[in-house]
Amino acid sequence: MPVIFLCAAFGLLLWGAERVFVRMWKRDLELEISFQDQPVIEGEKGTLTETLKNKKRFPVPLLHVKFQASRNLDFVGETNVSVSDRSYKNDLFAVMSYQQIKRTISFVCKKRGYYTIDKAELVSSFLFFRDFQYDARKIDTCIYVYPRRIQMPELDVFLRQLSWSLLSRRRLYEDPFSFAGVREYAPYDSLKNINWCATAKTGDLMVNVREYTSGQPVIILVNLQNSITWHTDSLLEESIRLAVTAAEKLMKEGVPVSVWTTYDRGNLTLPEVSGKMFASLNEKLAVLDLEKPCMDYAEWIESCVLPVVKSDYTFLVVSYEERSAMREATEKLAEYQGELWLLIPYFGGEECPKHSSRIHQLERAVNWHE
Repeated sequence: MPVIFLCAAFGLLLWGAERVFVRMWKRDLELEISFQDQPVIEGEKGTLTETLKNKKRFPVPLLHVKFQASRNLDFVGETNVSVSDRSYKNDLFAVMSYQQIKRTISFVCKKRGYYTIDKAELVSSFLFFRDFQYDARKIDTCIYVYPRRIQMPELDVFLRQLSWSLLSRRRLYEDPFSFAGVREYAPYDSLKNINWCATAKTGDLMVNVREYTSGQPVIILVNLQNSITWHTDSLLEESIRLAVTAAEKLMKEGVPVSVWTTYDRGNLTLPEVSGKMFASLNEKLAVLDLEKPCMDYAEWIESCVLPVVKSDYTFLVVSYEERSAMREATEKLAEYQGELWLLIPYFGGEECPKHSSRIHQLERAVNWHE
């Protein structure tokens, strides 16, 4: 009889403890999942931080934290990740009373994009892994993965030639914010350029010398029309990388840059890229969804680009040249402008088309599965 009463008491104690656990385990248990604050460039590593806070005396000895992220985020070296249509993460914790646990996870960004985590699930159980308890938590974290820059010496030379062409063919403007020094006054100098401090020191009239910059903007046109007959995702992704690389390099040369894509339907008033605006360009290109339809390239040139063309624009077109209509549209724009600069991504092993002499072109070979 004492054994029976002892077993009954023990069973009652377990039942009571389990009831307490079910009521108490998720109380004052906080979960935070956050990407790093800074954006990442495609191909580089980023970090994700999981933070658990147990603000009560009652411990949670067994706790699973489950969430899912895009499969384009590769959790390197993590064994508790399964990948199918998405990456499914399942971390195991033992959280004692009044304890905070922080875990930082590294991942590799395999593809440009805008990635979010909007929910997570807490799973716990009492003894013997029975009667699992679930609690869904809302998560609000995101990260931009910018397009990768192209390391290509030929591209550097190509863009340098474009910059030199702008400086040699177009009128130059003084940049009032860049000071290059002082020199003696000449009869053609404006009185507003006189440097009175330098004049007082030397006893001769001295004027400020400013750096010069090209006042002509470069507009980068990016063809992102997806082909019906061929798998062109690799070419389109490379087009985006070429566009952002060219914009960055030209901006560093002091050239005003705007970037238009075939997803910009008639709203070709994007600001010139400089300084902080370059982050906006990166974000704009990062969120482009190539699965969504965009305008036909030839139609886009005819109805959206040519109507707003001005003589003081220089166009740099980034376009794979697969169909004759695309090539004809590029040639028409070049004829209208007098000349044009063209970057052509194409599949290695295939023949890259050659254009007329008014088009300065540079080819970029791409692997099929790059």
